[in-house]
Amino acid sequence: KVAGTAFTKMPLEVKCISVRENFSCCCCNCTVKTGTILIGWLQLGIPMLALPYLLLGLIALAVMCLIVFKGITHLILSPREIANLFGNMVLSLLVTVQLAVRLSIETLLLYGAYREKPMFLLPYVVLDPVGVLWVASLILLIVIHLAGQVVIAYIAVLILDSLLFGVRSYMWVIVYSYYRQLVRNIMPNTEIPLQNVCEAEPMVSPVEEHPPEKIDVVFVPATPVQNKSVVLWPSSREYLL
Repeated sequence: KVAGTAFTKMPLEVKCISVRENFSCCCCNCTVKTGTILIGWLQLGIPMLALPYLLLGLIALAVMCLIVFKGITHLILSPREIANLFGNMVLSLLVTVQLAVRLSIETLLLYGAYREKPMFLLPYVVLDPVGVLWVASLILLIVIHLAGQVVIAYIAVLILDSLLFGVRSYMWVIVYSYYRQLVRNIMPNTEIPLQNVCEAEPMVSPVEEHPPEKIDVVFVPATPVQNKSVVLWPSSREYLL
């Protein structure tokens, strides 16, 4: 609890996003915590299904790198095939990195949702918008790579990206709402309505609230000092006389 409080001293807040209290879709209506857990398992299942292809891609990438480093590509491949090989290597590397990052983010999301720790929800809240753009760009590259510059391919990518952007944006709003709910439970004073702050009574200092009492000063005239004779000590000659 202390660690969570120390972490949420500066909580992430997006002013233009309205926080939701419930997660609703076509088949269910539940809390944002349950919705966050469902989103986590759903998005974790997709990389898990792609895990065998990820392992095969890593093996193929290692074999390609071995062939390139051995310097025998010019013996078994033509220049055009070598260019395609490097393109496939870059594409495989991008897919591998994307799946690995996705697995890590979804694992942290599920852990934070079950343990109610907002710190572990932050990677999803921060990186998922970047992931949406990343996936959209990756789909665009794959379609262009497979179909070439065909107009129908661009139309299909536009429709697919629009659907993906809408669904992923709604999922992000649900996770963000649960994150703000956890932060509000840990630190209730982090979300004070602006109107309450404006309507609050102004603070009055103790000096203004209890002013010092007024003291009347009376001037007393000074008495004149009387001149008195000063008796000097007789000298030794006077004693002798």
